[in-house]
Amino acid sequence: MSLYNTLSDEVNTIDSTTFGMKYALSALYLWLLFGYLSSMIGCDLQRWMTQHQSFRHIIGVVAFFLLFTLFSENNNNHILSVLIKTVAVYFVFILMTKSKWYFSIPTLLLLVIDQGLQYQSNYLKKQKKSYETLDTIRGYIDYALLALIVFGFISYGVRQKNTFGDKFSFLKLLFSNKCRL
Repeated sequence: MSLYNTLSDEVNTIDSTTFGMKYALSALYLWLLFGYLSSMIGCDLQRWMTQHQSFRHIIGVVAFFLLFTLFSENNNNHILSVLIKTVAVYFVFILMTKSKWYFSIPTLLLLVIDQGLQYQSNYLKKQKKSYETLDTIRGYIDYALLALIVFGFISYGVRQKNTFGDKFSFLKLLFSNKCRL
């Protein structure tokens, strides 16, 4: 049994035969933390990713696909289903990145709490003990995460619209990642 399968979020309200969305988002944050190793990528790829936003997103979707779908031994769906779910989770991640810290930090904390509860729930299942309460709590966390992501994105979008006025671009909001430091 692989480490991925051990940690995989099979309690997923969308589709439990592939990777779980919350697991994927949590793992993506972990992956981003490892981003400090990106200087080890070839110079051409670094340059293309720096100069071309679309290339960066294509690489993000490809990496996401490889990291969370192909390595899952529990995939029981056809490739189109897996591709659609990969793009959907990547889109949710993009929405997550477009919010202020007071939405991002609670989102990250809820993901950590959710994954801790899932780990404990899986442990209790193996011990043949009651785990339903934990799964119920995780269901409420789903709603809280969705609310934080959507309201965070809307709040950030409104703020950007007010800041840039006529120069505001929804596509730039979604796909650009320039930060004012």
